[in-house]
Amino acid sequence: MQYFGQEVFELAEQTSGDLNDPIYLSARADNLTFARTNGIDAALRKDRLDAIVAPTYSFASSLPAVAGYPNLSIPVGFTAEGKPAGLWMYSGFLKEPTLLALAYDLEQAIKPRTQPQFLGSVPPEPPNAGICASLTAAAAPKLVNGRAKIPESVVSGSVIHCRLRNFIRAHPRNPRLVFSTCVN
Repeated sequence: MQYFGQEVFELAEQTSGDLNDPIYLSARADNLTFARTNGIDAALRKDRLDAIVAPTYSFASSLPAVAGYPNLSIPVGFTAEGKPAGLWMYSGFLKEPTLLALAYDLEQAIKPRTQPQFLGSVPPEPPNAGICASLTAAAAPKLVNGRAKIPESVVSGSVIHCRLRNFIRAHPRNPRLVFSTCVN
């Protein structure tokens, strides 16, 4: 039986497994350049951002994982189907204090905690839990700060956008974040 992603493990078995292998070291250096230098670091520097935010039902955690950068998930409520929804938030090297402060402040501002219930069954969900179900071209990643307009055209994600916008407006440090929409 073929498991999701099994081919990656099968390809890994074909390598030497030696972490000092020049082929591995070259590939690892390329990944770090992509994820750090040309990825997160470049985005943070270009737009003078404090953090990057994306829905938890996306592949947003892959880039900081490869880079070895801090990455956390914040609960923001529930999908229309009643499943938990959240936001990934990540930043650059040694930015853990910044991320933890922003995440704590966001959680206090939106109070997302709802007591879980036993429903007896799991409702069907789209691959992205409905957060990105109706994204349009107009809902491309947007720079968000206290003065920016966040598109309300993101149907079920508009609640997240609204909460994030209100949090940023009220935050004393006026953090600069980018909300990266889903990529399906």
